[in-house]
Amino acid sequence: MGKHFTFKEIIDQVELEKAFRLRYEVYEKSRMQFLLRPNAAKIDLDIFDLHSRHFGIFYNNNIAGYIRVVIDRKSYFNTTVASVGLENNVFEARKFIGNNYVYNGEANFPFLSYAGVPHNVKAFYIEKAQCFSIIEASRLIVLEQFRGHKFSITLIECAIVAGMHVLGSEIGIAVLDCSASQKRVYQLFGFQTLPNTSEYYVLNSDLTIRALSLSLSLSLFLSLSLSLSLSDVPPKLHDKIQKMSDEFEQTLQIKLEL
Repeated sequence: MGKHFTFKEIIDQVELEKAFRLRYEVYEKSRMQFLLRPNAAKIDLDIFDLHSRHFGIFYNNNIAGYIRVVIDRKSYFNTTVASVGLENNVFEARKFIGNNYVYNGEANFPFLSYAGVPHNVKAFYIEKAQCFSIIEASRLIVLEQFRGHKFSITLIECAIVAGMHVLGSEIGIAVLDCSASQKRVYQLFGFQTLPNTSEYYVLNSDLTIRALSLSLSLSLFLSLSLSLSLSDVPPKLHDKIQKMSDEFEQTLQIKLEL
């Protein structure tokens, strides 16, 4: 008998704070530690979290895996994340006016904030934003004891369902960054490399860490079957993703046995 997991959105403030502390702990020990902003609270939290929805796979009520879905900041603001950041002195109170954060030229999405992002990636966002909603999947983490192919595949499937529901009835483009070694796994789900882009350094040419930008079109209408037929998700995965999506729509969670 396998282990039982639950995938759901993290909306409780205490659980969100745990997720941000876990992000800090995992990234601090990884090659991605350059993404962290050191702080006394040891919480990995940035302005993009303010317009993100946060999801986790839980085992025995503890987070086993996590991913955030970043939305255009003009259309969404996460007040619970703001409370976590303010109470832990990660965000400055003077930057907030009511339920709004005062932006000062910051990028709208995390991947556009990287110094090394190619012009073609930025052009892709600009072009697609004219017709589609754009979401980004980022800060994916899996605790070491759960790392394995099956768990990773399941988390990607759950993330696709989350993205579909975040988009609602809109047609959207989901973007993620991964290493070249991970590209083949994401291609199984229909991900394609952004046009005219190749492997690039995230920050600058002195770093040995690279990221490869991929895009996946996700269409979600009121009829979820219709949305999958219009998406880039391979037809052979439609039945499984549809069942997961139906369960998520009805219960706001997905029960999994791995």
